[in-house]
Amino acid sequence: MKNEITFDAPKIYNSRFLTKSNPKEIRRLLHHFSIPKNSNGKSVRFDYGTAGFRYHNKVLPPIMARIAIFAGLRSIALDGEAVGMMITASHNPEVDNGIKISDSNGGMLPVKWEQMATDMANSDNPFEESRINDISGKPRTMVVHIGRDTRSHSLPLSQIAIRTLVAMGAKVIDHGVVTTPQLHMYTLSSNPHKVMNVLLCGSSSGTCFERDYMISFVETYVSLLRTCTRQVKDDKPRCMLVDSACGVGGLKLKKIESILKTYAREGGDIIHSSAMVNLKLVNQPGDGPLNHRCGAEYVQKNQLPPVLYSE
Repeated sequence: MKNEITFDAPKIYNSRFLTKSNPKEIRRLLHHFSIPKNSNGKSVRFDYGTAGFRYHNKVLPPIMARIAIFAGLRSIALDGEAVGMMITASHNPEVDNGIKISDSNGGMLPVKWEQMATDMANSDNPFEESRINDISGKPRTMVVHIGRDTRSHSLPLSQIAIRTLVAMGAKVIDHGVVTTPQLHMYTLSSNPHKVMNVLLCGSSSGTCFERDYMISFVETYVSLLRTCTRQVKDDKPRCMLVDSACGVGGLKLKKIESILKTYAREGGDIIHSSAMVNLKLVNQPGDGPLNHRCGAEYVQKNQLPPVLYSE
C-alpha cells in the first residue's frame, strides 16, 4: 500500500530513564496546583467515576498532577509495566474534561486501586520520596502513555501530567490527540505478555503507534471482504453516514477512510468494490460544538436524530 497518509508519531520524554526523580519540582507543582476550597473553606472532594474523573475543566489541574503521580506509582507496582492516562470527558459537554486510567492490560483498574486513586486525588501531599521506594522495594521504573481529545483545555492539562511524571523520573509517551480506544491499545501493546497468543497491532517489541493501529483494523475488515465470493446483486456502492460529534473520532476516521480507498484502488479482483462500504463523515471537528445535540449518546438518550452541522 502506498504511504499517502500522514500518521501521528508520539513524543517520548525520558526515554532512557536518565532523569531521576525531583521531589522539589514535584512539591512545587503540587503547591501550585493545590486542591481548591469550597465556600465553607473545606477542600473540594473529587470522586472516581467511570474509569476515572470527570469535572469542569477549571478544577482539573490539581487532579491531573496527583493522578500523574498515581499512574507512576501504579507502573512501579507492576514492575515497570506501562499504564495509560487519557485526558477526555468523552460524551460530556465541551466545558468538561477528565482523566481515564488504562491499566497495563488495556482495561480498567482493579477496584482497590480505584479507591487509591480517589485518595490520592484528594490528598494535599500525595508524594513522598520514601513512598515510591517502599513499594515492594523494586526499582523505580515507570512508563506512562498519555493521550488527549480535541478539547482546547486537553493540551494544557496533559502538559501538567507530563511535567509531573518527568519530575518523578518516568518515561512518558505522549501520543497527542487520539481516541480513547487508541490509548488503551497502545498501553496494552506495550505489555504484550499480558495477552499471550493474541495478535496485537505493532511490532513484537511492544510498540504500537497510529499507523499500526489503523492499518490493523482496516486489514481485518479487508480480510473479511476477501471472503466474499460474489458481488452484491444491485452492484450499487453502499454508504455509511458517520456522526463524529465534532470530536476526535472524525479526525481518525478520515485517515481510515483514506486507507480504505487505497485498498479499494489496489485490491483488484481480490476485493469486490460493491462489498466495500463508503464512509460519509459528518460533524467533524470545527463543524459545530462538541457533543451538542449530536453523537451516539445524544441519539441513544433522546431517541432523536443528530443535528448535522456539516454543510
